[in-house]
Amino acid sequence: MVNLLGVRVFGELEFWFSSVKVLALIGLILMGLIIDAGGNPSHDWIEFRYWRPPYGPMGNYLQEIVGDGALSRFLGFWAVMVNARMCISSHFHPIDSLTDLQSSLM
Repeated sequence: MVNLLGVRVFGELEFWFSSVKVLALIGLILMGLIIDAGGNPSHDWIEFRYWRPPYGPMGNYLQEIVGDGALSRFLGFWAVMVNARMCISSHFHPIDSLTDLQSSLM
């Protein structure tokens, strides 16, 4: 519908919609930081709670399998990075998504 309007109107609308997107992104980042710092209804300081051992990438939960503490922490961190990469790039790489689908069906 906007494409049917003139170039000036299209450009003006594009500017304002882009401005709203940038402001929404900044607002969401600030909201996440405020909630993380205790600005939630329970006033709970979330911080990096789930990054501390035995949870998160720096936990030693793989030590029984690997046997080495430093290697288990590295493998845990690496697993988190692989999952983060899949969350970010799986929309752009359909083959990765199909590989995940195939491995989850097995």
